[in-house]
Amino acid sequence: VGSYSDGYGHDSEYKFFNVAVSSSANLVDNLDFKVRVVDMWANATGGACGIVTLTDGTNTIATTAACAGDKDIGRADEIDDVYYEVSKGGKLAASSASGTGELYVLCVRI
Repeated sequence: VGSYSDGYGHDSEYKFFNVAVSSSANLVDNLDFKVRVVDMWANATGGACGIVTLTDGTNTIATTAACAGDKDIGRADEIDDVYYEVSKGGKLAASSASGTGELYVLCVRI
């Protein structure tokens, strides 16, 4: 967990999640505080990485573009504003149908 100030009196806390992606992975089963997912990207390692899906355990929050080859980065092409806020005690999980890579999720405490 980190924090930053925008210089206008608005302080925010953020949290990065970084996990290896293959078939599925739980990023966290019990969030310490309510968060909003603000960005997500995958980095292919050792070859192509398929589309990565981030969920709250049930609902899709975001998906990345597929990474065509090693070292490619697939950014979230959309983040669903209906599900992008996850409550304290909630879950974040990721899955990919193919390939390997690392997933980065940026969340802001709200």
